[in-house]
Amino acid sequence: EVQAAQLDAAQQDWKDAEQGFRRVISAYADGENQRLQEHAAHAHARLGLIFRFTGQFAQAIAEYNSAVAMLPPMERTQLDRGRDEAALGDIFIKLGQMSQT
Repeated sequence: EVQAAQLDAAQQDWKDAEQGFRRVISAYADGENQRLQEHAAHAHARLGLIFRFTGQFAQAIAEYNSAVAMLPPMERTQLDRGRDEAALGDIFIKLGQMSQT
C-alpha cells in the first residue's frame, strides 16, 4: 500500500512537471528573444526526459527533436545540443533492442 501511494505521488509529480514545461514552451517558443527560446528548448528536452523515463519513447523522440531544432547554433549551447542528441540515440538503441526481443 505504501508503494502504491509513492507511485501515485510520483506520477502526479511527472504530470505537474509536464504541465509546467508546457507552459514555458507556450510562453516562450514563438518569441523573438533568443534567450527565452532557449528556455523553451530546454523545456522540450525536459519533457523528452520525462517521456523517456516513463517509457513513452515516441513522445520523447518528438520532444528531443524539438529541443535540438530550437537550440540556436551558439557555442554555449553545443553541450545541450549534444546531450539531447545523445538522449535520442539512447532511445533508438532501446527501441531497437525492444523490437529484437
